[in-house]
Amino acid sequence: MPYLLDASILLRAPPHQKPPASDHEEGEDDCYLSTVTAAELLETAFLAKDPERRARRVAFVEALLDQFPLLPVDRRVARMHAQIRSGPLPCSLRPQDAWVAATGLAYGLTLATARPADFAGVPGLRTVDWASTP
Repeated sequence: MPYLLDASILLRAPPHQKPPASDHEEGEDDCYLSTVTAAELLETAFLAKDPERRARRVAFVEALLDQFPLLPVDRRVARMHAQIRSGPLPCSLRPQDAWVAATGLAYGLTLATARPADFAGVPGLRTVDWASTP
């Protein structure tokens, strides 16, 4: 089964290890990232005030981004995003999460996340909690 990885999964791995996605039997070839997730990860890295820490964080994120194909925000994703945002929204759904959910729906992927409750109100979105699975 192909998966879309949420930032919450990728940030769980220490810098010297691969992300938890590589522990699952499907392997990296079946895992994808949204360009929105890439932007979230990079923004977090660039927020570090100390230049050395910022450089380490950016290098870590860039290494993560090299491991997985990035899925663009295209017309299908924009359409799904509009449907999600125009429907009844779960109160905890952040704007970035709506884009990630839309990407999962548009590409028919299961969202691997450490925060499945954040996406629980999105109709049709399949999620799996990789934070609680071995």
